[in-house]
Amino acid sequence: MDGRNFTIFGCLAILAISLFSCQRATTQPAPVQTPYQEEILQAQKNIKQNPKNIDAISELGTLYYKSRQFSKAVSILEKALQLDPAHARSLCYLGLSYEMTGQLDPAMAIYLRYLQVANNSLYRKWLEGRHYIVTREKIKEDIKLLLLQEDAVDSRAVFENTIIVLPFLYHGDDSKYFVLGKGLAEMIINDLSVVEGVKLIDRLQVQALLDEVARRKTLSENVQNSTSLIGRLFHAQTVVRGGFNTIGDEQFILDVAIWDVSKNEIPGTLTYADDMNRVLSLQKDIVENLLESVNIQLPAAAREHIRRIPTENMSAFIAFSAGIAKEDGGEYEEAIVFYKKALELDPNFRHSARKIEENKILALAQRDPDQIILDSDYARSFIQ
Repeated sequence: MDGRNFTIFGCLAILAISLFSCQRATTQPAPVQTPYQEEILQAQKNIKQNPKNIDAISELGTLYYKSRQFSKAVSILEKALQLDPAHARSLCYLGLSYEMTGQLDPAMAIYLRYLQVANNSLYRKWLEGRHYIVTREKIKEDIKLLLLQEDAVDSRAVFENTIIVLPFLYHGDDSKYFVLGKGLAEMIINDLSVVEGVKLIDRLQVQALLDEVARRKTLSENVQNSTSLIGRLFHAQTVVRGGFNTIGDEQFILDVAIWDVSKNEIPGTLTYADDMNRVLSLQKDIVENLLESVNIQLPAAAREHIRRIPTENMSAFIAFSAGIAKEDGGEYEEAIVFYKKALELDPNFRHSARKIEENKILALAQRDPDQIILDSDYARSFIQ
């Protein structure tokens, strides 16, 4: 290659590099803005102008939460609550930020401050419902830890008159009756809760444990082992479990076993049978026989209370039981539909009326806190 050609080639190469560089420069992607970046900058400016402006501080913390900068949200919202420990919006989003960073205990403590918020505040209703939801998640977490330590549980440490009631299992093939097992357990628990001297294990704890046991195939297939484990983990002396079946839509057959965890033996089974519309009368018989088996004498007033039948409408009780199943699954709006149906079928079914109010607050707590304020007409009609 002669000098002239070399010079031309060099110029072309330099030109190509320049063009390539220009092309790269013009096709560089624009800087990606994080969500809420402009709003965050404005909130920071507002705070700089007035460092004690709690609404501006709360706004910044909320924006950090909504842009998924949870650690920053925690830091800012904690500062907001130093200025006003009952600032409702800050409580909501600090609790959520704690949840997102896996801090369930601090979240529960924050949500419990709903007691300090004005009764007519929608934020208070949200905080109350969220406290229940996170408590439920904490129960599940604690149960998993408890199962990891099951070998260290003292099997001898059972407490007299401590009772666990498990959902009853359906052995038939008509799907509409499947949910009755939860409804029956709920009614037994309601009756036992008024008996002095009886300690009941919370239904949510029991359900969380059952969910974990079901994941352990060897335990879920062995009734004796799973019953013993459930009793030992909660230090309960008595575990009530059973199953039921139906004959058409006319007959109801219920088998109940009352396990004494302190004895290493399988108990006998009591069989109850009656017309379908007398299911809750059978449930009352189960409660009385259970109390007799653990040597608890019922005063006349308590016996009269227990013998009251909450509903004689079987369709209403099925709807109520379906509501319990939905509630256990965290589907609170769907639960309300079934509880309302039960109340529609029997306007005197007070258990359903109470459940409707509980689940309205829970359903509200599944929504974004700011959204319930923006849509306050909906929210207020929802919780009234």
